[in-house]
Amino acid sequence: MDTHPCLDVPWINTQCHPAKTAKIFHIDVDPLKRQMPVFYLDCVARYFADSYEAITQLTNYISTSPLSQQLSSQEFNKKWDALAEAHSKRLATIAIAAEPKSDGTFGTGYLCRTLRKLVPVDTIWAIEAVTNTAFVADNIQATFPGSWINCGGGGLGWSGGGTLGIKLATDYENGPGKGKFVVQIVGDGTFLFSVPGSVYWISRRYKIPVLTIVLNNKGMLEEAWVLGGSTNENRMECAKEIIIAGPS
Repeated sequence: MDTHPCLDVPWINTQCHPAKTAKIFHIDVDPLKRQMPVFYLDCVARYFADSYEAITQLTNYISTSPLSQQLSSQEFNKKWDALAEAHSKRLATIAIAAEPKSDGTFGTGYLCRTLRKLVPVDTIWAIEAVTNTAFVADNIQATFPGSWINCGGGGLGWSGGGTLGIKLATDYENGPGKGKFVVQIVGDGTFLFSVPGSVYWISRRYKIPVLTIVLNNKGMLEEAWVLGGSTNENRMECAKEIIIAGPS
């Protein structure tokens, strides 16, 4: 059993959760999580189905039913405008939180905002930041389809070899040496789980260039994070020690 908080869990109650009035319908290729003895999602109903197919069918149905009129109503437009305003405020809040501290130190947010400005806009991100994932996502703000790759199941340490595979795939698709830039952002613990000695030997031996950013997560904070015992302040300290690795 893997009880890691970032695996097949749509939300963590101590961090975020749907409104109490929300009705939850669970659509999944494995809604019962038969490989996980401890899994529960409170919902109205569960459906064994391909999520993409289900959402496509729902979208097509709504667009051709009387419900579509509600989506074009003035009331809906007001809600959409309010959502856009709330989103703009959230982006501004994220930007302010990412600013360096007065003593010159900075957190994961500032690191990722700076990194985003330096790399190509179509960069592919291989993310295994664990407790820093929210900060990474908030500040990378990846929008290109297929540009944000995370692990959908168990397997801490996947991003080392996974990043090399992503680079090989994009070079295969676009031609040798013409693939997209690939960046791995990984916590210090999962970095060690990836067997970096082997990863970077392979990277150099077979000329597979990738950029790796290793975050100092201040130890294994996952349990404290789930239980609400880890604060924003101590996670802001996590990028004080940055290791940048890659083939020379």
